[in-house]
Amino acid sequence: MPIPPIPKDTGGKSTSSTRQNREGGPESEISTVITRLADIKLLFAECLIQNNKIGDALTQINDVRDRVGAELYLDLGDKAQAMNILKREREIELCGEQQRWFDLLRCTETVKSLTLSPS
Repeated sequence: MPIPPIPKDTGGKSTSSTRQNREGGPESEISTVITRLADIKLLFAECLIQNNKIGDALTQINDVRDRVGAELYLDLGDKAQAMNILKREREIELCGEQQRWFDLLRCTETVKSLTLSPS
């Protein structure tokens, strides 16, 4: 469906209700995705870890932690330890934002996370 034209009665200027209906408001057919900077930084840190640039990843993770006043990491360890720390950071930082499921799918840990261990 094409984007509706801006109404002429506004002098060609977009009003907030027109913009909302065109760009993801309740009556729009366009889905709006909001991405947080912390999410981008943590995804970038993951890419750095996968490319063995753990020192650079440490900077990105600490940027996210520093923003909230959390204690900064001095070292992430080796690649496996760094990935575990990163996964935990994403879990904490993005909790309640419907990101966890996609992280589990992407990291192929869905089955492990959803499997109940026998008591």
